[in-house]
Amino acid sequence: MLRFDGADVERLKQFSRDIFDFQNIRTDAAEMRVFKAVKSELQQELEMPSEDFVRMIAARVQPDQRVTAAVREKFIGLIKKVGQQILQERAQELLSNASNPNSAESIETKELSSNDDQLVEDEEVIIERSIVTTVEEKEAFRLIQAIAAEVTDPENIFMRDSLSYCAILFTDNNRKTVARLFLHQKRKPTISIFSNGNETRYPVTKLTDILKVREQLLEAIKQQVLSD
Repeated sequence: MLRFDGADVERLKQFSRDIFDFQNIRTDAAEMRVFKAVKSELQQELEMPSEDFVRMIAARVQPDQRVTAAVREKFIGLIKKVGQQILQERAQELLSNASNPNSAESIETKELSSNDDQLVEDEEVIIERSIVTTVEEKEAFRLIQAIAAEVTDPENIFMRDSLSYCAILFTDNNRKTVARLFLHQKRKPTISIFSNGNETRYPVTKLTDILKVREQLLEAIKQQVLSD
């Protein structure tokens, strides 16, 4: 079960359809990826220090000493030991706090741990928890399944919802997109159909308008059936 605090709730709000801002979400997702990358690099440097990292630490600790091969080897060992000691001290601290869950340190540790976990949480999981598939999208999907029954098993047609659109896929493969439903747009609702490498949009003022593009849908589905 994911843990959310006040800051996390605010972060999740930006994924709601009412205030959805793709640019903000993309920026936030990029920051999360950078966070994970920085964390990974630091862990790597502590476990297997690079020459540049060793030289930087050695120059800061002993600025008057030239970084020879012998000095470099010494600092590689020291950095590894320090990294292991940091992990051991952290583990001991967590165990100590666990034995006294009501202590101020324990509460602070839990809050920091929760925030760190959420920062590195895959943004796709966050988005998935914010998606609400509408009744119109479900009905449109069933309608497309019924149309598809003429050329394939309707069970081969899948729906995968997202914040921007609802994808209609063949064999649940995102490389085999048949159509995309844009039924919750503030602009005119549309359906995009993918055929012969092209995407063509058609207006959907009511669900039965999907029947007007039946032939286009069948052609798109046939192409996916033949390429499968």
